[in-house]
Amino acid sequence: MSTKPWYREDSNGYQTHTLTATSRKIAQVHKAVLKKVKHPERAEFIGDYISPSEGLGVICGYLNYQDPAGEDDDYYRYVSNGTPSGTYLQLQTESFSAVWTQFCLDKN
Repeated sequence: MSTKPWYREDSNGYQTHTLTATSRKIAQVHKAVLKKVKHPERAEFIGDYISPSEGLGVICGYLNYQDPAGEDDDYYRYVSNGTPSGTYLQLQTESFSAVWTQFCLDKN
């Protein structure tokens, strides 16, 4: 049996990929977010969810990130469509609240 949860063995013993579209999108978003931080090894993703207004096109979530000096360990929000240019981090974007409100808050 595979130790990787995104693989399973078929009836012939071959491993087949089982990632869902959502899992693939979240993995793509995580890569885009990590490209935006100076020390990706200090980042931990928490609470990923699909944008209420954009569906699977945009993922919102939280990033636990420790600054390079190791002094500040805090949670920051992020919004991403899976590309570096479509990725916004609370710790880097001055108008982040507007982006978060537009894509991540349920308006119903």
